[in-house]
Amino acid sequence: MKVRHKKNAPRLREQKRDYRKRNFIEITKRDLVYKKEQRQQIKVEIFNVAGNKCAKCGFSDWRAFHIDHVKGGGRADRKGIHPFKYLRQVLESLKKGEGKYQILCANCNSIKMYEQNEHGKKK
Repeated sequence: MKVRHKKNAPRLREQKRDYRKRNFIEITKRDLVYKKEQRQQIKVEIFNVAGNKCAKCGFSDWRAFHIDHVKGGGRADRKGIHPFKYLRQVLESLKKGEGKYQILCANCNSIKMYEQNEHGKKK
């Protein structure tokens, strides 16, 4: 976008910056609550479909649940995809019974990552 009058350019830039700041903050505060609720709802649905317990040890506290890729490759699967879209993808896969994902507690997930060398560091 070209600025037609150079003497007005600094003032116009400042007005645009103020507008973006003011409106982005208001929109973000409203949307954050809604998006957080949406993520929580889809996670609850994922956990319900997966049985609400760890696939290995049977631990049933939802606060420690992780979504695990059965055959590994989770970083590559999530790369370049929006987190909410990823959660929907996991939910659809679990509903179809594809067997790509499972629910593990934090301990079992960490142990599995270590045993299968999925933690990102080469031995």
